[in-house]
Amino acid sequence: MRILGIDYGQKRIGVAISDEGGTLAFPFDLFKKNPPLKGVKLGKFKAVKERWSEEEIKAISKEIGGVCRSEKIGTIVLGLPLDLSGKETVMTGEVREFFAILKKMAKKPVVFEKEFLTTKLAEGKFREAGIKKKQIKEKIDAAAAAEILQSYLDKKRLTTND
Repeated sequence: MRILGIDYGQKRIGVAISDEGGTLAFPFDLFKKNPPLKGVKLGKFKAVKERWSEEEIKAISKEIGGVCRSEKIGTIVLGLPLDLSGKETVMTGEVREFFAILKKMAKKPVVFEKEFLTTKLAEGKFREAGIKKKQIKEKIDAAAAAEILQSYLDKKRLTTND
């Protein structure tokens, strides 16, 4: 069975899917927030802070459930964002709320995979490949989801081989 990976963001939600053997992760799809979000101040950092509505999350979760059925997905892996010291952030709370809705709507097991800078890692790979910044923007979140999923697959393979 295949495994689906998700990179949850405030503007976009990237999706990746593994091969049938659960060895490699591939970028798959993207959900975008419309209209563009407005920036507001959060503490000492400026950040985008307009949450997905519960209706949007339910609709996305239902659509992800459909992808799970059509692509024969057994498990969903959701990136859990942590800061560089491994502590939870404001975004971690939003991801946990998304997790609760996704688990009900998609009707599949959902597990967390800790993530650190996966979008930056994916961006670096695109730049190394010579892909232009404008092209990267449309693909980056699905590529970040593939980074999250690949991390999960690698750990799973290591623990299975022990």
